[in-house]
Amino acid sequence: MTILSFFRAREARREQAIEDEALERALDLSERRDPQTLTEYDAWREADPDHAAAFDHISSVMESSARLGALGRDDWRAEIDAFTDGNRRRRMPYPAMAAAACLLVAVSLGWWIAQRPDAVYATTTGQMRTVALTDGSRLAVGAQSNVEVRFARGTRRAMLKSGEVFFNVAHDAGRPFTVLAGDAEIRVTGTKFDVRRQGDSVRVSVLEGRVEVRRKASLPLIGTESPKVVLTAGLQSSLAPGAETFSPPQSGTVQAGDWRTGRFFYRDTPLSDIVWDLQRYSKTPIALGDTHAGNLKVTTSFRIGETDAFLDNLTTILPLTEHRAADGTIVLETSLNAP
Repeated sequence: MTILSFFRAREARREQAIEDEALERALDLSERRDPQTLTEYDAWREADPDHAAAFDHISSVMESSARLGALGRDDWRAEIDAFTDGNRRRRMPYPAMAAAACLLVAVSLGWWIAQRPDAVYATTTGQMRTVALTDGSRLAVGAQSNVEVRFARGTRRAMLKSGEVFFNVAHDAGRPFTVLAGDAEIRVTGTKFDVRRQGDSVRVSVLEGRVEVRRKASLPLIGTESPKVVLTAGLQSSLAPGAETFSPPQSGTVQAGDWRTGRFFYRDTPLSDIVWDLQRYSKTPIALGDTHAGNLKVTTSFRIGETDAFLDNLTTILPLTEHRAADGTIVLETSLNAP
C-alpha cells in the first residue's frame, strides 16, 4: 500500500464515521428538542468544521425527501448511503485528504492549522486590551475574556468564548461580520456594539449603527430559524439560557462599551451583573450570599479599581451587609440573611 492510498483509506473511514454521527444527530433532533440534545449538538457542530459540513450534507438529503419521519433509522441510513455513494467522488475532500500525498508530519500539521482560528485574544483579571484586525475593525477586549477571530473569503467571524468585547466593525457590505456567543448570533456589516457573555447568558448593546441578533439555528435540517431582533443605537437585548429568542429591544442599562474609559456606569442594573464585572476586574474575590441580593437594582458610577469605596457606599444605600469568608472572599447578602 502506498502512502497516498493509506491516507485516502484513513480519510474515507474518518469521513464515514463523521457522516454516521451526523445522521444520528439529525435524527435525534428531528425527534426531540430538549435542552440537553440541543446543547450536545451545538458543542459537536462547533468542535470541527467537518462536523458542520457533514450535518448540512445530511440535512440537504433529508429535506429533499417528503418522507421525513416516515423512515426508521436504518432506512434513513440506506437512503443517505445511496445518495452519498453516487456523489462521493464529486465532493470536495477534507483538508487532511487534500494533503495526503505529503509526508505524515505535513499532513498532520496542515489539518491542525486548518482547524485553528486566525487569532485568539484572551485577557486575565483586571486586564484590558485593544487589537486591530486585518480588515480595519478594532476590538476592545475586557477583563477575563476570550475571543477567537477567523476571516475567510466572503465572511468575517468572531466567537466570544467568555467575558465582554466591544466591536468597532469596519464597513464591508459584501462581507458581513458575525459574532457567535453561546447560542447567540450577532450579524452586522459595519457598526459599534458590545457583546457580553456571562455564562450561558448573552447581552448585546449597540452604540452606533444597526445590529441583527437571533438565537443561532440548531435545526438546519428542519429549516427552523429563530426570529431576528434588530437593535439600533442606544438599545440592548439579551438571550437568556434556554430561551428561543432574544428579548425585545429596550434602552440600555449601560451604554455600550463605557467600561473602555476605565469607569463603570450602571442604570437600574441588577447587582448580580455588577458583581460579575467586579469579579473580572478585582483581585479580591466577591460573591453574593443570596439571590435576593443579586436581584437588587442599582444606579451608580465608579472607577475601575475603586471596588472598596463602591462596596462601602453600597451597604449604606441598600439593605445589604458585607463580610469576609474564611478564604477572604467578600460576601454581599441581604440583611435578613446575614450571619
